[in-house]
Amino acid sequence: TEYKLTPDMAELIGIIIGDGCIYKNTKNIYQITITGNPIEDKYYMENYLPKLLNKCLRIKKTPIMAKNKGYIIMFSNKSFVLFLKKLDITERKSKTIKIPNIIMNNKRLLRKCIKGIADTDFTLIFTRNYKYPRITASFASSNLVKDLELALRNMGFTLNSIYNYKQKDRKRNKILITNRINLDGPHNLKKWLDLIGFSNFRITSRYELW
Repeated sequence: TEYKLTPDMAELIGIIIGDGCIYKNTKNIYQITITGNPIEDKYYMENYLPKLLNKCLRIKKTPIMAKNKGYIIMFSNKSFVLFLKKLDITERKSKTIKIPNIIMNNKRLLRKCIKGIADTDFTLIFTRNYKYPRITASFASSNLVKDLELALRNMGFTLNSIYNYKQKDRKRNKILITNRINLDGPHNLKKWLDLIGFSNFRITSRYELW
């Protein structure tokens, strides 16, 4: 199967950049797993993502509960994995992943790819007595934050980013190094909703309350 880089496909690629995992299973078959939270991401994983997968890959999938309590959609598709490899999206990607150059150089594809990343990995919080919005995310890959920073600044957003931020993981008792991006204020939220948008109810429900 030959895949085309449509806006829907760019969004799916963003989702895989955000919460996807590519690996070979015990039978040496490539698999892709997309993981969400069974409570917060329930609607997105059960409704939005299956429709997008069907549009892009012509497959019908529903999420299942994994042993680690993640809510996952899993599928095998060798030709799609090869398509992703051509875009430099490969196994063991978390610390090195970046947005593919072909997407970075196309405004329409870039907006959709960022939407996919945001629906899976960003969050929306409110500070100052629930009056001041912040769109925020942390990633293991500094390359990805650099790409997001460049792309969002070019779209007219104001933001700040922190690289190699040391964070203690109390559960596993170790220091994690992450890279953060923050977009503060009502002007950034309004611009985001106009230019990029969100489709995950985990996020949309928060600004509807605001």
